[in-house]
Amino acid sequence: MPDSQKLENFLEVPISDEDTFILTTHDEAASWLASYKEEWEWVFQYTKTQPVQATAQPIQHFINELTNRLQQLTNPNANTEQLRSQILNLFKSQINKGWILSNNPKIKFALQSRAQSDLTALMRIAYFQGSPYQLNLLTPELFDALMDAMIFDRKLAEITPSTKATITKAITGYEADLSKLRTQRDKHDADWTTQLTAIQATLKEHSDNLQNLHDTRLEKLDNFIAESEEKIEAWKKAHREEINLKEPVTFWEKRKKTSLISWIVLGLVFVASLCATGAILVAQSNSIYEGLKLGDKIEYWRVAAMLLLGGLAFWFLRIISKIFLSQLHAWSDAQERVTMVQTYLSLLQDEKGLGDNDRRLILEALFRPSPSGIIKDDGVPPAMFDMISRLK
Repeated sequence: MPDSQKLENFLEVPISDEDTFILTTHDEAASWLASYKEEWEWVFQYTKTQPVQATAQPIQHFINELTNRLQQLTNPNANTEQLRSQILNLFKSQINKGWILSNNPKIKFALQSRAQSDLTALMRIAYFQGSPYQLNLLTPELFDALMDAMIFDRKLAEITPSTKATITKAITGYEADLSKLRTQRDKHDADWTTQLTAIQATLKEHSDNLQNLHDTRLEKLDNFIAESEEKIEAWKKAHREEINLKEPVTFWEKRKKTSLISWIVLGLVFVASLCATGAILVAQSNSIYEGLKLGDKIEYWRVAAMLLLGGLAFWFLRIISKIFLSQLHAWSDAQERVTMVQTYLSLLQDEKGLGDNDRRLILEALFRPSPSGIIKDDGVPPAMFDMISRLK
C-alpha cells in the first residue's frame, strides 16, 4: 500500500487477516478513548488489590498512556510520526490481549459478572489474560469466578444440569481438600512461629549481651575521650594564658633590666656628686680658714656662695637618693612580677592545681598598679633657714 494511503486514517491496527481496527481522525480517537475510559475506569480502584492488581494495572496503564499521547499530539511542535507510532504500539499490545473491541465475547462474559462484584469480573479477566495470581488468596467467590472463566474458555457454557451438578460436587470436594490443606498450613505456621519465637528469644539474649558489652566499652571510651579533652583543654588554656602573658613578661623583664641599670647609674651619680660637693666645700672652707689666719677680712659673698652651693647640692642629692631608691624598688617589683607570672604558668599546666579564687588573687597581685619612681614633693631648693634647721 502506498504511503499516501497509509496516512489517510489516523490509526489502523490489524486484528486478524480479514479485520482491521480503524480510527480515522484524532478527534475520533479521543472520542473512542473517552467511551473506553468510561467503560473501564472502574478497574483503577483495584490496581493495588490482591489477587487482581496484575490485571487492573495494564488497563490503567493503557488508558493513561493513550491519554498522554493524544494530548501531546495537540502540540504544534510535537513529533507526530513518533507519537502515532507509540499509539500504534499501545493498541497492538492491548489487541494481543483481546481487550480493545467491545464485541469480544470474553469481554462481554467478564463484564456481565460485574452485577455480582467488580472482583468477580476482574478474576475472569485475569484468567482470560493469563495474568499471575495466587490461589491461596482466592475467596470462594473468586474461585467460582475462576472456574466459570475456565468453563467458558473451553466452550462449556451450555452444559446439562447433571454435568453442572457433578462439577459443583467436585468443586465442593476441592474446597474440602483445600480447607484441610489450609488447616495443615496453619498448624505448620504455628510450629514455625513457636520455633521462630524461641530463636528470636535466643537472638535477643545474645543481642542484649552484645549491647551491654558495647555500652560498657563505649562508656570507657567516652570517659577516656572526656579526660583527654579536659587535658587538651587545660593545655590549650595554659598555652593561651602563656601567649597572653608573654607580652607582660617581656615588659617586666625589660623594666627590671632598665631599673637595675638606672639604679646603678644613679648610685654612681650620687657618690660622684657627694664627693665633688664635699671636695668643693672643703676646699672653700680651707681657703676661708687660711685667709682668717693671715688676718684677712671675711669675704661674706664667698660664705654665702658656699652655703648656696651646699643647699643646692643637698637638694640635688636628696632627689638623686629618692630616685635611686625608687629604681631599686621598681627593679625588685619587676623581678617579683616575672617570678609570679612564671609560677602562674606552671600551675596552669595542671587544671586541678589552681582554683578560680586562686587565679583571681594571683592576677590581681600580678596586675596591681606599679610605682612610677617619680618624686613629687621636691620642686625647688629649701629655704636657708629650713636647711640649717634640718642640719641641726
